[in-house]
Amino acid sequence: KQNKEKASALINLQAHTKKVEDIIRKYSNNKSLAETDLEAVFKMYGELNPFDIIGSKETIKQTPNITHLRMMIEILFSNGKELFQKSFIKYEHLIKNDVMFWGILPPFWGISNVGIEDEIFHRYGRQNVPLEKRIEAGILLEKIVSPNSTSNTFEHYVEKIKDWKDENIIAPIYRSFKVKAGNSIRKNVVKDNPEAHIHVEGSSWSYSFQKSCASKFLLYNRHLLKKHGELSTDEQADKVISEFYGQDKSVNIYDDVLYDGYYQCIGLFGVEKKNIQFATDFMGEDEVVINPSDIKLIDYRFGNILDVKTAELISSISASYSTSIEQKSGKTISRSSYIGQDGLFDLVRVLVKKVLDENPEQLKKFISNNQTEFGILLKKVIGTLREVCGADLNYKLIETPTGNKVQISIGDVPLDRFNDGIRQRTSIPKKYIHH
Repeated sequence: KQNKEKASALINLQAHTKKVEDIIRKYSNNKSLAETDLEAVFKMYGELNPFDIIGSKETIKQTPNITHLRMMIEILFSNGKELFQKSFIKYEHLIKNDVMFWGILPPFWGISNVGIEDEIFHRYGRQNVPLEKRIEAGILLEKIVSPNSTSNTFEHYVEKIKDWKDENIIAPIYRSFKVKAGNSIRKNVVKDNPEAHIHVEGSSWSYSFQKSCASKFLLYNRHLLKKHGELSTDEQADKVISEFYGQDKSVNIYDDVLYDGYYQCIGLFGVEKKNIQFATDFMGEDEVVINPSDIKLIDYRFGNILDVKTAELISSISASYSTSIEQKSGKTISRSSYIGQDGLFDLVRVLVKKVLDENPEQLKKFISNNQTEFGILLKKVIGTLREVCGADLNYKLIETPTGNKVQISIGDVPLDRFNDGIRQRTSIPKKYIHH
């Protein structure tokens, strides 16, 4: 029976190859896809199991669909992010192979999850695919699209969830979210009330295994800029927002959270394995996707200027080290491929507070002249690190059972988060002090 299924899969692959080649040829001529071609792409690949596409070396030689699948995703994306995401919403019902659905979902989800509703996850037999297989399929196809990526491996996620043999065990995850002034974050504020763990305002589907990844979505807004930049009018604050984010395609300049009437929070949540839809590192965020109705809100706090500045600084620090590592190793480094990134967040936050306490005018200067003052503040933070800890920050590419990672250390002591949860320490643990 298995041989017959494999033979049938091979015939399907060979039949689809010519159809895909025709679409690629048409695209090469006019650089756009017709609606019928979009539908054909989802229908063709939606019938296939991604693990059959990989197949044996002989299968790859006879049906080069690995290359074709990569090209089709690139073609869809090159037609614009909006079409890329909308095409998935419109045609996902054509993905009738349940494993292929979980394999092809991450890039579409990563661009935008708007319109992806709970019913999509429950269509056909998609919920019957084990979590481990969903993650493995997503990583498999990601490696096809980006062969040199060091995004988290399947083994990484197996390691994450290995203790969840009991699917009712609650594991910690993080999310930053916005709250409209006056709206309730919890359904009930009484501590022992069973509804106290229900998240209301700011709830959504995307979470992260890492606090540092979740914190990067905290932004400068009118409130923070006027308070710390001593700006007296909304117009002055809006001008700075435009200067900060006008060219940043990852930030929606019209997002309500940038202006009045909204607060930003960082939250600690609990999730049971049985409620996870999938996990992906496609966007370098170590992301976990869960229906918010299946989440428990354990703790939260309001984000402040220290959190925003820290997230910005560690992004710059890691980017600098990433460039150096990539040049030496030829590997692309994902944000979440770092071991110790949460510890780096905790460390830099303490250092930023120390620098700003000693230089109260520094933050005001930064807000008024971001490009010049950012580098100055970064140098002061790195200098304060050496002064306080008596050692430098080190980044080292290492091979682990879960894939290539980058270990962050202070001197030779690996960094780890200072404490679990989202409450921040105000001092650096003694083990990182080398004096």
